[in-house]
Amino acid sequence: MAAFNNNKPYSKDFNRAETPQKSFPQGYLKGGYFEDGSLKREFVLGYAATIADMIATDRNAISKGKLRKYYDEVVNAYEAFERRLLSEKEAIHRVERLYAPAYSDVSKQKAPKQFAEFIKINLDNIKTAKDLKAFKEHFESIVCFYPDKK
Repeated sequence: MAAFNNNKPYSKDFNRAETPQKSFPQGYLKGGYFEDGSLKREFVLGYAATIADMIATDRNAISKGKLRKYYDEVVNAYEAFERRLLSEKEAIHRVERLYAPAYSDVSKQKAPKQFAEFIKINLDNIKTAKDLKAFKEHFESIVCFYPDKK
């Protein structure tokens, strides 16, 4: 049995073959969510499908129900902001709190490492309510592309 080695782009567990870690699409979030004031198409199409596949095909794939719970937290925070129940800063902070549980799910092998990275990369790019809305729409597309278990 080999231990996880942070110096390699893959890990080995029990008798499983070494599997390369999938990575985020080239240019992902480079320049933010927007182009000419509108959400870039890639966030609801190409990037969303690629990321859904990446986190669904990992051996520690998160369940669609659990993925949906994370997404619902983003929706709830944004809707509370829209209804003026939370300030912009409070709504963003509520979404930022998702990283710790995502990291915990990774450490318990209930989610792939890329899922926590997805949360972290996006949190680093949320500065305004407009960014939060863009993340919500991007995350919604990922949930839609995420396959149901058979």
